[in-house]
Order: sequence, then structure tokens, then C-alpha cells
Amino acid sequence: MKIKNVSSGVVMVSDLPGIQGGQGLTLQAGAEHLLHDEEAEKSGQLASLMQAGVISKLSDEEPNDAGAAADKDLTALAETYAGSSSHQMVAADLTLGAAAGSSAEPKYLAPIMGNLFGAALTATKNYLAGIIGAYSATGTRATTYPAGAVLGQITDGVTEADGAVVAYIDGDSALTKANAAFKAMSNNSTPGSGFDFGLDLLGAAHDGYPALAILKADLRLSSDVCHLSGAGAPVNGVSGTGAGFAGPGSQYTDRSAATIYLNSGTKASPTWASVGGASFQILALDSNPGPSSVIVGDYDQTTFSVAGLLATDTILSVTPKVPPAGGGAGAIFGFLNQADGSLSVQWNNAVATPGTVIRVAVKR
Repeated sequence: MKIKNVSSGVVMVSDLPGIQGGQGLTLQAGAEHLLHDEEAEKSGQLASLMQAGVISKLSDEEPNDAGAAADKDLTALAETYAGSSSHQMVAADLTLGAAAGSSAEPKYLAPIMGNLFGAALTATKNYLAGIIGAYSATGTRATTYPAGAVLGQITDGVTEADGAVVAYIDGDSALTKANAAFKAMSNNSTPGSGFDFGLDLLGAAHDGYPALAILKADLRLSSDVCHLSGAGAPVNGVSGTGAGFAGPGSQYTDRSAATIYLNSGTKASPTWASVGGASFQILALDSNPGPSSVIVGDYDQTTFSVAGLLATDTILSVTPKVPPAGGGAGAIFGFLNQADGSLSVQWNNAVATPGTVIRVAVKR
């Protein structure tokens, strides 16, 4: 095992089996030393110096006890910081030239890359990742800036990034798939633990910055189905709401009127129709007077008043709460809202009995 003094001063290491003669080891700043006994790695003093960020373990450079190949480089860092400047224990900046990489085949260009290899893994209690970010700062958090285990930053002036965090499937030589592009799990059994929201797009204004702006849609699903929201009803047409990106089946929520709209048109020219919210009402008629004496063909037609029904309402459906005997759910098959707000219902004259409970769904 090779160790290196990564501090600026002189480091004294003693009582390590790998130090020849057992007389101790003095490392000048930047100096390296090869320990020939692997038991040295288990020394409490060596571990403490590594945790303090004073020395680092660079490599084994010798086969291990099982005769395997030499270990890869490994650096252990630990530090306490109380300064007032920006600070990272590992900082890597990469500046790319305009012609860096290749236009013939893909190249990986990044300041840092982690790649986990393995096959047919059998251990059941491992956290496996290319890179692990852990947020372990407990107690109150005073900062109003982002805080999390992993932060993805789009820096000032960038306009062409696919996303702050991008998940993708790579490789063409074999079947490649994953359960999800983004997955949530829990490894905590303490009652009450969990996430408040599965997805949170509410970015409030802070520190002089405006609230988060979602420029097109809150969510885009496959096949261009989008979920949008705004204050006010959506606008139809080629220059309207969602034009060019919100395909058929997209949903728009008017948060001012608590109304939901669906796009029944095209992506190029959306047509928004209200389907719910404050415009949707369920009315009940609990005292049906029974069929009138007006017979039209093989059905009866009855006109009666429904509490709360307006002349401007659009009738969506008229159904029995309990299907009348002998007719089933199809007993009521026609209805018409009268100009005075009353409802004209056509039904099978064999099943229309007084006292049938009717439910009326309307859009207003």
C-alpha cells in the first residue's frame, strides 16, 4: 500500500507493521512511501490520518492476500470546515476546446466520471451506484439556496442543455433497460418519514430572484401529452395555449376558476374543452312524478323541474340512482333541457314508475 502526505507539513507515522525496522516514518509534504505489510492498513493511526485528510492511500501496488491484482487508486478525505468562502474538498474543472471530442463516434467528456462494473452480483445489502451523493446535515437549515444530496446546476448563459439531470439508456450490443428513468424508494422505518411530494415544481421567489418559471408545461408525457396550468382559460388555435407542443389528450388546469380542460384538437392547433372543476355538477331529483300522459312512439316523455338546474346548463347524463325494475340502466335514453330550466326526459314506459330517483350530470 502506498501512502502520501497530502498536507503542507511534515507527518510522523509510527508503529506500523509495514515500516521496516519499526522505527517510524517521516513524510515530508508531498512525499510517498510504500508499506509492504497489508496489516498496516488496519492501523488506527493510519486510519485517523486518512480520515483527517493528512495522508492518502494511493494504491496497493502489490497483490493482496488472495493473490489478486493490485488495488486501484483510492483516496480517503475527511475535513472540518468553518470558513466563509466557497469550499469543496474535491474540485475539478474541465474547459473544452471547440474541437474537443469526436464527430465520428461518441466520447465521454466530463470533469468527473464514476462507472460501477460487476456481473451476477449476489450480496443483498449493498448500495450500488456510479456516484453516491449523501446529504447528512441535520437540524435546521437557514440557507434559502438549493440544498440536497445531488444538485444539478444549469449555469448562467446556457441555453442548449437537455436537462439539469438527464437519464438515458446507452449501448447497442445487448438488451438494455431499467425499471424507471427516475425512481423513489425508502430505507427508513421511522414512522412519519418520507417525502412530502413525489415531484415539486413550486419554486418560490427568494433572495431577489423571481419564482421558478415553467415556460411551456409542468409535465410532458410520452406522445406529446402535456400537463399545463395557468390563471385563466386556455386559448384555442395555432397561436393558442400549448400550440406546437401539447398534443391531443393534453390537460390544462385553470387555477383561477378551478376548471380542467382537455385538448381534443391537434398539437399544431389545440382545441380546449372544459371537462371538470367548477363547471361540473351532479344534481339529484328524488321525487320523480312518474311518466306523463304524453306518449311518443314506444316511450313516455316527462317534463319536470330539477332543483338547481339552470336553463343554460348542458346536460351530460340522466341516470337512475337505482335502476327501475324491468328496465335496467338503459331505462332513461333521452333528455332535453328546457328553456325555463325544467328537464324533459324520455324513458321506456314499461319501467318509468313514480318515485324513481334520478341523477342529472350537467356542465355549466
